Amino acid sequence: MFQNRKFTLTHVLFFLYFLFILWCVLFKTAFTFREIAELISPRRINLIPFYYECDVSVRFHIKEVLLNVLLFFPFGVYLKMLDFPTLRAVLTGFLFSLTLELCQFTFALGTCDITDVITNTAGTAAGVILYHIALFLFKNRQKLHKILHILASAATTLLGILFLMLFIRNL
Repeated sequence: MFQNRKFTLTHVLFFLYFLFILWCVLFKTAFTFREIAELISPRRINLIPFYYECDVSVRFHIKEVLLNVLLFFPFGVYLKMLDFPTLRAVLTGFLFSLTLELCQFTFALGTCDITDVITNTAGTAAGVILYHIALFLFKNRQKLHKILHILASAATTLLGILFLMLFIRNL
């Protein structure tokens, strides 16, 4: 029974993280319908990796790449906790990222960008790799999952508090 509760906890935490990714990627952390409406722009697609039309600093681009990797890092960890085989986990991260980018294009919510697909997939792969390293170091899957549940619960709680604070501020 205890195992089922942990498995359910993983599903709940993953679902909340999944919603967080949707909010960040599709809605750019917008809270109101007005803010979402302001996101709507002409459909654009960029198929040249790491190419940016905008004349902004290299520092901005590096920050964007790192944020994309960090955003999808937990995706790989969660998929491994849910017993996805390694290649399937990375492929799932790729397909999910591609789906998000196609949704951005379809709903005109930003630029559909191959760089985002690459960096999001890299983040998923990094999460998978870190999971394997942690499993090697802990040598006990149950202990590792217990620690990951504690960390994920704390992070989810902090993100929930941040979300509520931002929501209240925007009322």
